[in-house]
Amino acid sequence: MWKKIVSICAVLFILITSQVHAHVMNADNAYNDLNYTEAKGEILFITALGMTNNQDETATFRPNDKLTMKELAEFLAAYYHLEGENTAQQAVEDGRISSLEGNATVADVNEAFFAGELAIENGSEGLTREAFAKFISEHGGSLIEEAGFTEGPVGLVEAVEQKEISVDGKDTHQYHIQIGNETITLAAHPYVDASSVDPTIWEGMYVTTSLLMEDHHDNGEEVAQFLSISEDQPVVEGETSSIHEESKTEAAEVVVEKDEHHANWLFIGLVVVVVLIVVGLYMKKRK
Repeated sequence: MWKKIVSICAVLFILITSQVHAHVMNADNAYNDLNYTEAKGEILFITALGMTNNQDETATFRPNDKLTMKELAEFLAAYYHLEGENTAQQAVEDGRISSLEGNATVADVNEAFFAGELAIENGSEGLTREAFAKFISEHGGSLIEEAGFTEGPVGLVEAVEQKEISVDGKDTHQYHIQIGNETITLAAHPYVDASSVDPTIWEGMYVTTSLLMEDHHDNGEEVAQFLSISEDQPVVEGETSSIHEESKTEAAEVVVEKDEHHANWLFIGLVVVVVLIVVGLYMKKRK
């Protein structure tokens, strides 16, 4: 009986916690194998650009695996929204990929995504999948606009407003994030390079990158599809950070307080569910 109770409680706990900001994706829930890579932000960036739509269905990115020519073709096909049964072969037929055989080099990536126009010195080097993500992030400024994104505001998150809205008859959260004098709306399914998927926790932190895209389901308004968020104020080259230690401490205290608040409510909910299950089973046994 107790094993059954424990199993039910575990499932309920997962359901309770998953209901909180379930649509915001970061390195912890977008893939299940990014714990030890230093390229989490870059991998999320190429994911937001749509390059991994046709990738591993097991929710793994395999950052340390060698990038094959077939995988490079699949990244390219996903980015350009090629359709059909064999989109990788279509990428070859389009002339951006020379072959689907063997491993990809820096020169192959340069040719595939940049028409060979980047000035590179290590063209013959092979790439891991995380190195590919880093390369695209470093050189892919042109790909942002080509994918339909515009670069949004960056800076201190001064406020986060949460609204309850209905989408296709379902209630959901919508978040409006104030950055300086500008306010951006978070997309329904954004990717964020951040430690928390709870947008209210970001208040007092810094947006270092924001990519906006027109939302066809919301009167064409631009919404944030990708954000990179730092707990520390970025230091501009040639300048020193103006943030004071006191401000950093206060921001950290706010984050801790909010995290503890969410954790307390989740714990209370779980305890209530366990008590109800135990009482129900006891009453049933007495009958």
